[in-house]
Amino acid sequence: MSRSDRGNLTVGDPGKKLLAFALPIILINFLQAIYNVADMVILGHFAGADGMSAVSIGGQVTNVVLVVAVAISNGGAAMTGQSFGRGEYEGIRRILSTMISLLLVIALGLTILVLLACRPILNFLNTPGESFSGAVAYLCICMAGTVFVYTYNCFYAILRGIGDSVSPLRIVSFTMALNIVLDMLFVAVLHTGAAGAALATVISQALSALLICRTVCRAGYFHFEKQAFGFDREILQRLTKISTPQVIQMVLTNTSFLLVGGLVNAFGVYHSAAAGAVAKLWNFTVLAGQAMMTAMISMCAQNYARREYRRILRALGTGIGVVSVIAAVITLLCELWPAQMLGLFTDEQEVIDAGIRYLRWFAVGFAAENIMFCLFGTLTGAGHTLVPMCCAIITAYLVRYLFAFVLSRYTPLGFEGIAVAYSAAPFVSAGICSIYLASGRWKQSRN
Repeated sequence: MSRSDRGNLTVGDPGKKLLAFALPIILINFLQAIYNVADMVILGHFAGADGMSAVSIGGQVTNVVLVVAVAISNGGAAMTGQSFGRGEYEGIRRILSTMISLLLVIALGLTILVLLACRPILNFLNTPGESFSGAVAYLCICMAGTVFVYTYNCFYAILRGIGDSVSPLRIVSFTMALNIVLDMLFVAVLHTGAAGAALATVISQALSALLICRTVCRAGYFHFEKQAFGFDREILQRLTKISTPQVIQMVLTNTSFLLVGGLVNAFGVYHSAAAGAVAKLWNFTVLAGQAMMTAMISMCAQNYARREYRRILRALGTGIGVVSVIAAVITLLCELWPAQMLGLFTDEQEVIDAGIRYLRWFAVGFAAENIMFCLFGTLTGAGHTLVPMCCAIITAYLVRYLFAFVLSRYTPLGFEGIAVAYSAAPFVSAGICSIYLASGRWKQSRN
């Protein structure tokens, strides 16, 4: 099979092709979600509410840093997919060289910035006193591994762009298992709490970066030499154009999570721990939608280069159908058995009691969130990243944060009001994206 045939998403039934490509990505996200759940379970049973709260709050900050890499990598994956669709393989190497150089510079800058501002950030987020020291340790250790996270996302973007979702699955399967083993060692055996969880994560991230780099090298798109690093002006301009709206979108969205987290933390350590557990369930629920978004970026990019718009829409319809069914099942479990779902993470009744109604409200938006991710992936693959960015600005602050602030402070809903605001946000974003797709403007090239 020639290189142009491997990962080619422009031939065959688009729905089946999308699912075949998306399945390994879904499994990758599933494994990562399993790890996130296992991580919180281990902390809940061996470090208590304090450890759960520390990791939940510290993780919110590291997520803001992580999404910068994800956004730029998504832009790189879209560019790679379009180059692959046109058979421009040398262009893929130029994209990778520029992207890895850019991400390494950003990783270093953000690591220094967050380490210097660690305590003020956690104070701003109303971190409970019981979990403050653990949150500091978790955040500082995780930030030391930022360069590994950014490196992994860069090479993962190239593999996605050329239609290879199997190689990353093998890597993640191994490193996630290692991560859980290390969590048990550091947290359950050595009793190092949140710091141990962070150390386990960084070790696994470093190995993931090394293995995926080796995979891309073997594919012939990268070699460790002086010429492999540097900035191609044309590529950098295109990457900046397509990625900047995504960076703004994801940073604003996750910053709003931080601000909402500050509202949650004001209710105390048990509510903070409960919200952390619900967030892990949310991560598990949207894994299909996020995987389908990732797959749609490549599917759309490759077909967009050939103006195969009908194939894109047929694939989108298949993706939405699949993620909607998955979300509906998990929503039903959360609505019918919320105490049991929360009981997976902790045996502290105060945490479970605080989270029951919160989880039920949160679950209302699960399906809309998954559909929103599918739409975001389509627009990103087409290079129309300004629309998801506008959705982020509107929903992150006008809906999610402002609505949560009003409902939690000035209505009887209190803590549960925050979950109501979370659930409302994806309905607005999905609606805006659907209208834009229906208008046909997404067919106008932006690259």
